[in-house]
Amino acid sequence: MIMRMFCFLCFMKSKKKQSGNLTDKKEQKQSNEIRNGKVLWSKTEQMASLTPGTPGNHIEATIPNTEQFDGVTLYNINITVGPVRWSVRQRYNAFSELHEKLVSNHGVARDLLPPKKIIGNKDPAFVEKRRGDLQLYLQLHAISHRLKNPLPTNVASEQETDFSHVADFASQVKYLVVEGSNEFHRTSNIVQNKLSYSLNTFQSVEKLAIRKARVSNIGHLGAVRRTTKSLVVNESEMKTMSDVLMCGAVYKETVEGSEPHIWALLTDVDVSFNDISKIDDSITLAPNIEKLNLSNNKLSSIDSLTSLPHLVSLNLSSNLFSELDEMHTKLGNVVELNLSQNNLKSLKGLGKLYSLTSLNVSTNNILEIVEVSHISRLPCLETLIITGNPVATVVDYRTKVLELFAQRASEICLDNERPTRRELDTVAVLQAIRASREGRLPTLSFSNPVPISTTTLAFVTPDIATAVSESSNND
Repeated sequence: MIMRMFCFLCFMKSKKKQSGNLTDKKEQKQSNEIRNGKVLWSKTEQMASLTPGTPGNHIEATIPNTEQFDGVTLYNINITVGPVRWSVRQRYNAFSELHEKLVSNHGVARDLLPPKKIIGNKDPAFVEKRRGDLQLYLQLHAISHRLKNPLPTNVASEQETDFSHVADFASQVKYLVVEGSNEFHRTSNIVQNKLSYSLNTFQSVEKLAIRKARVSNIGHLGAVRRTTKSLVVNESEMKTMSDVLMCGAVYKETVEGSEPHIWALLTDVDVSFNDISKIDDSITLAPNIEKLNLSNNKLSSIDSLTSLPHLVSLNLSSNLFSELDEMHTKLGNVVELNLSQNNLKSLKGLGKLYSLTSLNVSTNNILEIVEVSHISRLPCLETLIITGNPVATVVDYRTKVLELFAQRASEICLDNERPTRRELDTVAVLQAIRASREGRLPTLSFSNPVPISTTTLAFVTPDIATAVSESSNND
């Protein structure tokens, strides 16, 4: 019954779409149920959530009034299915085409529709009488006893009435996007995030994205656990990782070695823009994660990530970190680490992340250049981003930072810029002065930051006075 009414609404909406400027472009865009392999939260799912035959699912169609638009009479139609209400506006031609469908497909008598009128069809008395007749037509004939009964699949001969092909398509979808909303859906009283829904039909999903939809309303999310490789959950009111990774579990407790709960193929996880304040043990249910985005949450500490042996990229930007404590005991062999837009004052806790090649600590509260010395001995570090910190306002801060990396200065890409030859020459002199003061032999050789095709290298003598002044200021 519900699906029958949905077919009627779809037909009426399709006529509205054909009427050009009478249809809002945003409404046209939202009416597509499946687009480019991207499955949106559609009206089909919402109507399907109301079980046919359930007591209280009363169907009613009324035309309370009319309005004139560009010389055309539009009939305001209200459809009610149980607690759900929906409003559409249609001209008489839409009723005529609906009637032709009912005549050909459901045996409705041809003379039941109020007839057309060429002259005087704008007369208020005529419009009011037609409004009443069309309302009676909808109530007695468009919503007939036959339409209230579901049509069995083996009887259906057209795709309009046979929904088995939809289930078959859903079972083959590889990229699924669920988009929720807290607003009324178009001209109805439906709020999408107040509805529950199930994913048990989607058996082949490899990439799942949930945006602005309450995770707690998802049923059978575990149905996609076996095949999902990439998981995105944004702006969905997540509090813990278990909200997604432990979905469908009777008890929100991890069970080591519990195969049915393992996300075996999951390698890429993005749970940014949520309310996560702690990384709980449920993260162990996805042991093969390689890339994890936890940005824009409420984290102030790191736990449980040592159980992810394959993790190489971690984004912790825009959280609540103020200090870092022995991060090598919590992160394992991370290669890329983003800690930008926090409130860090020191880099001391990063000194033993020996596998780190890229570090972003921009837009924090680092005041002293000496803080860079904590990471200057990391053997694999190649990219360092510090811009946006108070330390970046220090005069000649680039050469002072590069100088801390000693013979690896030419290998460091600082703030997305490779060091220039002039910067490296100045760094060499600063290091020579420092070595002299410490009683060491200076070494002024650097590997060139750009390839040189000739066999002879020209050495530009730096300004010694300037270098000495910089060294004094640095010390």
